[in-house]
Amino acid sequence: MASFLISFASEFSFLAADLNSFSSALTAFTFLLFSAFSFLSSAFSFLSSAFSFLFSAFSFLFSAFFFLSFALSFLFSALFFFPFAFFIFLSSLSLKVKFNPKLAAKLRV
Repeated sequence: MASFLISFASEFSFLAADLNSFSSALTAFTFLLFSAFSFLSSAFSFLSSAFSFLFSAFSFLFSAFFFLSFALSFLFSALFFFPFAFFIFLSSLSLKVKFNPKLAAKLRV
């Protein structure tokens, strides 16, 4: 009976050692798995922030281009409009002087 108990105890100690090594391996595998997921999460977070930065940079460039095109459009329309407006103003002044003798007399003096 004593030899049976010794044999059972030695088998139990081997089983406990096997379970301990299995538990260590499982712990190491779990740690590696969570480390890999953590690395992937940080990599995707970095990529997300990089794409966000690129999107904001392109958005800024697009808005700057839109503002520049609006300013150039306003400038060119002003350059083409004001000479015609000045010509119309001079023409109307000439007509006023021509048909208003009192105004013509004031302007001659």
